[in-house]
Amino acid sequence: MDLRDELPVFAYDSEELRTKRSTCLICARPKTVCVCHALTEKQNIQMKIVVLQHPAEQNRQLRTVPLLQAGVSDEKCVVHVGKRFKNIPEVNSLDSILLFPGNDAVDCNEIEPGRYKNLICIDGTWPQARCIFWRNPELHKLQKVMLSEKRKKYRLRLCVDTTA
Repeated sequence: MDLRDELPVFAYDSEELRTKRSTCLICARPKTVCVCHALTEKQNIQMKIVVLQHPAEQNRQLRTVPLLQAGVSDEKCVVHVGKRFKNIPEVNSLDSILLFPGNDAVDCNEIEPGRYKNLICIDGTWPQARCIFWRNPELHKLQKVMLSEKRKKYRLRLCVDTTA
């Protein structure tokens, strides 16, 4: 007799729990956290957004690039996956700015509207983003911008269990 036959069957052995949970076809997030219903129409933006995405970000469950792509027109959002980015015209253009923090970064509200045509964004964890930045010297030549101090205020919402 096999020892496995002697062990009790636990809930995680059920077929229902072994199947992958359903995900949204647009944003690839689990349907329980999908926010696509809030995206009523694609936004007409002036700048082209160029995302330099670390390869590990493609497999993350709650990634934001699909939401960005769902929210703006296709020609206004381009995603490049890798760690080194060569021969990308927008990265080598003086019409581009880089969303990246630093002492030399200026507040996005200080940028003259219409001055730049491309916004370069690095998608990854902070260590991955820094790695991409340092491996691509072309990025060092771009004007860096950061989000306004007013916009960086986050609220932490806690769920308090009153039944405990």
